[in-house]
Amino acid sequence: MAYQENARRNLAFADDFISASLVDNVRDFAVEDGVVVNLSPKPMVTSGSAVPGIVPAWKSTALKGAKIVSAERAAVLKMNKTTNLGGVALRGWDWLGNRIKSFPRDTPLYISAQDTVGTVTTNPLAFTNENPAVAAKSGVRAEA
Repeated sequence: MAYQENARRNLAFADDFISASLVDNVRDFAVEDGVVVNLSPKPMVTSGSAVPGIVPAWKSTALKGAKIVSAERAAVLKMNKTTNLGGVALRGWDWLGNRIKSFPRDTPLYISAQDTVGTVTTNPLAFTNENPAVAAKSGVRAEA
């Protein structure tokens, strides 16, 4: 597949209530209002004021009237409708208690459809912001 800037597709759980897009090779991508998730091991650069912002690898931030200046891959999420949002549970979302029996019955936490957005190889200690020196002392071996 040829390189294309701002190649965009909907994620599996996108619908009338939730806008959810995956964007690859992001360059000067306008975000009117939403949450952006950096889905790459490299920093995402954002702009919305005189000072550029940096979103570290695997982290997210809210943007309004801004843009993603550069990123390898990002998810852009926005709630389109907040009225009757509980209806998502009727459209294929699964209550977490159905998967984890000890989950509190009075907590309304639901899981959307899953979507594959890529494959990554990384050092798990770097991914979780742990110190590799501490892991070496505890006998844990991690390789990238």
